Amino acid sequence: MRYLITAFSLLVGLSPVPACAADAAVANSPAAVADTMRAMFAALAVDDRPALDRVLAENFYAYDGGHEMNADDLFKYVKWRHDTGTQYTWSITEPRVNISGDLATITYKNRGAIFDASGKVPMTWLEAGILRLRNGQWRIEFVDSTRMPLAPGTATATIPDSSPKPTYRN
Repeated sequence: MRYLITAFSLLVGLSPVPACAADAAVANSPAAVADTMRAMFAALAVDDRPALDRVLAENFYAYDGGHEMNADDLFKYVKWRHDTGTQYTWSITEPRVNISGDLATITYKNRGAIFDASGKVPMTWLEAGILRLRNGQWRIEFVDSTRMPLAPGTATATIPDSSPKPTYRN
């Protein structure tokens, strides 16, 4: 019996308790959710598809500029804009995170800018995301992005996209 108790103690001691504790810490961390969103934007900013794939779920899709996009569509669109000379800056501000088990929602203001040959246009987007915890890592399943109206007097002619322009003009 003594050997059975010792063997059981060893098995319990070798169980993945630290990994479970780490998963629980990640699962309950609003900062980890926000950092996952930041990692998506960092990967897009430098056209890093492998880094993007590490934070997107296999079933990822987004609503942006009046279109539904999967991961391929989003990556190709941003890369195409980069190739045509347009650059973006993104910054997640005022994140609000709700976590329930392996599911998280986040809303935030994405404050940044769009740059092209004619200059910089400051931009703010209202965004929301749905993430799921998989193997101890948050993965983005869905993102919704809506541009806020520009400040009065801000030029829009140099920002080609599919967004309905009357919404963003003065």
